[in-house]
Amino acid sequence: MSYTFTKDLDCASNLVYVNPFITSFHSKDSFQSITREYPVDFPYPYTLNYLFTMAIPEGYEVEQVPQNMNFRFDPIGANVRCIFSANGSAIQMVFNYSQTKTTCEVSQYEHIRTFWQYLADLYESVIVLKKL
Repeated sequence: MSYTFTKDLDCASNLVYVNPFITSFHSKDSFQSITREYPVDFPYPYTLNYLFTMAIPEGYEVEQVPQNMNFRFDPIGANVRCIFSANGSAIQMVFNYSQTKTTCEVSQYEHIRTFWQYLADLYESVIVLKKL
């Protein structure tokens, strides 16, 4: 799918904050229970590829981009990669998530809760633009 849209931005003083994710692919509410008695089942293995490209408005420059990351979570065979790049006229983010396993053992439940929270936090990343 491809989207082109206009979005209101958060502004403070001479800074503009842009969240590059137009949706969250993983809900922070998925694993709220503190304990679990049964394995976690996922419906199927899957891969997500998300590309965000934004033209830097005239009169602005990139002040900050989130840190690049590449992370593996073995209990569910998950790989997460998020790479940001900026040149003079555009910012690009590439987000890849793949998961190969459909079951996570009860003994790994606390780890999957932490992993899922990490993913949910990732979707709140912001790019900061500064007015020249």
